[in-house]
Amino acid sequence: MSESSPPMLPGSAETQTRAPDHNARQGSWRLRYGVLYPQPYLWFVFFSSLDIMFTWVILHHGGTEANALANWIIEQYALPGLAVYKFGLVAFVLIICELVGRARRDSGAMLVRWAIALSALPVVVGAVHVARIALGVRGPGSLIE
Repeated sequence: MSESSPPMLPGSAETQTRAPDHNARQGSWRLRYGVLYPQPYLWFVFFSSLDIMFTWVILHHGGTEANALANWIIEQYALPGLAVYKFGLVAFVLIICELVGRARRDSGAMLVRWAIALSALPVVVGAVHVARIALGVRGPGSLIE
């Protein structure tokens, strides 16, 4: 009987397989395993998070929520409800972008750009209100009486 080599242990260098080269096939890898638009998604989530934060600051200084459904959720469930609602919408938009993007890559990219633009709009308005609050500005459109 020939001498056999010692058994290979799990996790040893001999049992580990080389990871696939995703850089060589990045397009096919992303379609199978990753998201299509990771950088734009980061901006979308960032602006959506800022929207929640600015909304909460503005509400605590006497402002009101313009979105009737969001206002009802805030009245019923406060900040946790607002966060669940907002990030539920974010998840829905990301799923739609992925589905559209897998069928038509350019359309998905355009959709996520629109999502970013639309989520940035209330952030800009909110930032103006928060700045006015911080500076103590009074007058038309001011939340401070």
